[in-house]
Amino acid sequence: MVIRYLILFSFSLLLVFVSQGFAQEENTSCVNCHKDLGGDSAKGVGLWQESIHKENGISCRNCHGGNPNVKDIGAMDPAAGFVGAPKENDIPKFCGKCHVAVMENYLNSPHWLTEKKNHPVCTTCHTAHHQQKATLDLINEKDCSRCHTYERAKKLKFVMKDTDENFVQLDGRIEKLKEEGFNLQNLDAALFANRNQFHRLTHVLSVDLIINKTGIIKADNQKIEKSVESYEATIKRRQIGGAILVAFLFISAFIIHLYRKALS
Repeated sequence: MVIRYLILFSFSLLLVFVSQGFAQEENTSCVNCHKDLGGDSAKGVGLWQESIHKENGISCRNCHGGNPNVKDIGAMDPAAGFVGAPKENDIPKFCGKCHVAVMENYLNSPHWLTEKKNHPVCTTCHTAHHQQKATLDLINEKDCSRCHTYERAKKLKFVMKDTDENFVQLDGRIEKLKEEGFNLQNLDAALFANRNQFHRLTHVLSVDLIINKTGIIKADNQKIEKSVESYEATIKRRQIGGAILVAFLFISAFIIHLYRKALS
């Protein structure tokens, strides 16, 4: 009982620290100033607050630089690393500061190498501030057909669908195991790395390459799945053992009841 209360107390403290951290992110001069300006200037803040970047603690300064603790124009001091909004052709390198492998794949893809004057960049598909968790839903006829036919994208999505569903299934099974009290940091990390490698393939736009690489990724996922199956087997053994114990106690209680009844 004491251990349970200590765990709950520790978890409560963690929530306080996390909430304070997010509160600080939302109370920077960047956020407050853009909110006060209203209109299009405030729109980016609202979109960021609903983004995967916000969810992962990525704030204005992480992308645009500057000093978020200084009020007004001082926050945009170049000496503090302020770079502001990039020009369209600089966006891949701007996002590539964090998404290095994605940028490398994109720079070798038809999206970047096309001779057309207007070509898609990161924000064309992922938006500037409302980035969401990467899924195959980002490949869809409505968005892709803004620039070209959907046929090629449809093939890409088709060859990736089976592996994507495998990731979703494994993720769900790992979450259930964690609810049972297992520490699965190693499996989480391995699945995260595989998923990132898989999602990066979408930026190459090559069906042949995707087919080749997904074979390797599937093999890695099978190793993770074997570990998951081992943990699931442990749970089944526990359940069977628990059922046997309950049955034993029930039978024992019934025998004792009959014995006492015979003596009375």
